[in-house]
Amino acid sequence: MNRSAVGTDSELANGKLELDSPAYIHPTAVLLGNVEIQKGASVFAYSVIRSEAFAVVIGRGTNVQEFSMIHVGDFSGTQIGENCSLSYRCTLRGCTIEDNVLIGISSTVMDGAHIGANSIVAAHSYVEKNAVFEPDSVIAGVPAKVVGRRDCSAVAMVNARLYSVISKNYADGLERLSDAQLKEIADFVGQTMNGENAGGSKA
Repeated sequence: MNRSAVGTDSELANGKLELDSPAYIHPTAVLLGNVEIQKGASVFAYSVIRSEAFAVVIGRGTNVQEFSMIHVGDFSGTQIGENCSLSYRCTLRGCTIEDNVLIGISSTVMDGAHIGANSIVAAHSYVEKNAVFEPDSVIAGVPAKVVGRRDCSAVAMVNARLYSVISKNYADGLERLSDAQLKEIADFVGQTMNGENAGGSKA
């Protein structure tokens, strides 16, 4: 984490950084202003989180992957729920992301947008200002729209579990998954995805 960004004792001239036992924050990540990183969350390389007003909250177990940008909006902060994954090069601004959501690579979510729980935003999607999506949505396109209805929590939970294990390894100076960890993840995938298949899709 960039110490020049967070200042002495994490106190900023215009805000405060709150770290509640995150799993991992890469040294190149830049956190500015009122930013809260909750337990087990992770912020990967070259990501930037800025909050000159309002606040940015990263929920428990959520991962912010490489080169992502999270900023507040003109009239609102940014709230990201638990067990979410923000894939590489995502941009989020002044929006709300509920629990168990996967935001695909290079997607953008704009001011006032609200993504319901257990949803997926497909790669390269553009979610317009003030767009609201109900839980269990499959969202894609430019501009983004609902292209399906399904409880996507299993996919989000699998991705969050994988990044949780990776984060803990990085925090311990390990860059490779052990055979035991690979088996643990495979078992979790099997159990979680079997549960999803039993639930089926929604009309």
